[in-house]
Formats: sequence, C-alpha cells, structure tokens
Amino acid sequence: MQHQNTPPSPSYLRSINVNVPTTYSGITFPLFDSIAYAAAGQAQLTLFQTPAGSGGKTLGDTNMQAAGQVQSPNVFVVTGIQLAFVSGAPVEVTGAAVAASDYIADVHAFYQGLSATPSLIGSYLEFSSGSTYYVREPLWMFPPSARLAIGAALATTVAADQYVIGYAENSGIPYEIAPLALPSNQTFQVTLNWPGGVIALPSAKAGRVQCALNGWMYRPAQG
Repeated sequence: MQHQNTPPSPSYLRSINVNVPTTYSGITFPLFDSIAYAAAGQAQLTLFQTPAGSGGKTLGDTNMQAAGQVQSPNVFVVTGIQLAFVSGAPVEVTGAAVAASDYIADVHAFYQGLSATPSLIGSYLEFSSGSTYYVREPLWMFPPSARLAIGAALATTVAADQYVIGYAENSGIPYEIAPLALPSNQTFQVTLNWPGGVIALPSAKAGRVQCALNGWMYRPAQG
C-alpha cells in the first residue's frame, strides 16, 4: 500500500479509533485482595500490594493487576469497604469432650483485637492513597455484605459423644465512603493494625483475611 504524505486529520483518527478518546465507560467492579493471618498473630497486615500472578497469588486471591495501584489507563472510584475473616478452625467439632467453638473465638479475637490479656484490646483499618489516609476505623466497622449461612440439626445415640457447630462473621450495615477516584498509577493501600500487640488466634490455626473495595471501574470507551 502506498503511504500518504499527509497524516489523517484528528477527526478521522477519532472515527477509526477502537477507543473513544477522553470518554470512559463505567462498570461495577470491586477490587479485592486476600492475605493470610498467622496463628500467632501479627501487628499489621497490608493488602492490595501483590497482583495476581505474583507472590503465589491467583485470581482466586485477588483481581489486582498492578501492585498497589489501578492498572493504566483505568480509573477506579471507591465507594465502600468490606472485610471478611475466615478462621482455620473447623466449623463442626465432634468428640467426647468438646469445648466452645474455636471458630467463633477466632472471629471475635480478630475483629475486636481481643487477646487472652484483656489490656491488649484494639484494632483498626486504614485506607490511604499516597501519603493521605481517608479511612481509619475499628475493624468491626467493615462487615462483609455476604457470608456463609448455616442451618443444622444434629443428634446422637452415643452419650459420650458431643457435637458443636460454631460459625460467626462480622455483620451490620456495609461501610460506605464518599466516592473517591483513584487514577491509574496513583498508589493506595489498606492496612489492618493491632496497636495493642499481636493477637494470637484461640484455635492456634492460621486464618485468611479478605478485603474488597466496592466501586466502579472506568476505562476508555470503545466505539
């Protein structure tokens, strides 16, 4: 094909561009991330810093595509935050002498920052972008919008056996924030903090933390 000496006009370029310049389309697209919580506890956890495909994380762990920032050229608008904790303890426990559910105790210790030593109380979540924080609230302020529902009936004819089914999750009104736009390449993070000291889980089993930033993803519109 013979090359033209004069480049096409901008209006012609816009007419053939697969994207519509300066125009964005928005979709509901929460960002989520997961991280392990050590059985012995830890003073701080930081989320949204490892994208899928790095550090052993898969799309089942996170949908982040860039470390600590929105993938270019998109813009993400945050509207709320959810936090879920999954204990490593079994939901059902059987045996001759079953104590109270470790699962429930783990969830309580995680959200309330409550250890075996009553003086070590307190935990909070901080959402920040750059050097500015926009949210700093106790962990229990961020319930997940969905959780496991359990209905069970157990019976036994063996007097020595006992059964315990224990499950808990934080609940309440979803935590919303005034919409906040994060342009691509703008760093952000969510940290979970236990300033009173590390909180060991009663079950002595590692748990899993899952955090979601509710919101809309805006990306260049396609014509």
